[in-house]
Amino acid sequence: EPGARVAVLLPAHWQTLVVLLGAWWCGAEVVADPAGADLVCCDEPRLAVAAGAGAAVVTALSLNAFGIGLKDLPPGVLDYATEVRLHGDVFTPERSGSSSAAALAAAALAGASVGEVLAAAREAAASAGLSATDRVLTTYDWTLDDGLVQLPLAVLAAGGSLVQCRNAPADPAALDRRATGERVTRRLP
Repeated sequence: EPGARVAVLLPAHWQTLVVLLGAWWCGAEVVADPAGADLVCCDEPRLAVAAGAGAAVVTALSLNAFGIGLKDLPPGVLDYATEVRLHGDVFTPERSGSSSAAALAAAALAGASVGEVLAAAREAAASAGLSATDRVLTTYDWTLDDGLVQLPLAVLAAGGSLVQCRNAPADPAALDRRATGERVTRRLP
């Protein structure tokens, strides 16, 4: 809900972007530190940190491409894959929150509003020469504190598509095949 603090303890992944965009759409502030957060979204390796932060709600994401959930979660921890299936693809956020409310509490944009984050992403897109026709492949492991605006958000702000290779193959030829299969037009960084 508007004004909620959502701690995002997730790696560079498309599901991380879903969490970020959903939080911002409803007027929540995204934070990197789970202490004092209303909601913590984490992956399995960060579950102990998230569960020990004292947040009201902890949601764990398996990050499985096929939407397979996590098993044997501690009591009170929600499985994102299971929970998301219970809801339709339509979300209407409350509009009581201000568009100037803080959206991000990380890096150089700490305390920035959604509009300021979007402006920074558009500027990064323009600097990189990104357009709506670009399909960008990256293996960069961006975080809330480093690279979020320059990579995934810049690509989205330009209207392009992002192919995030989280576990990039060590063989450059395999990455080339993936780029071809995904019809990639650009690689960043």
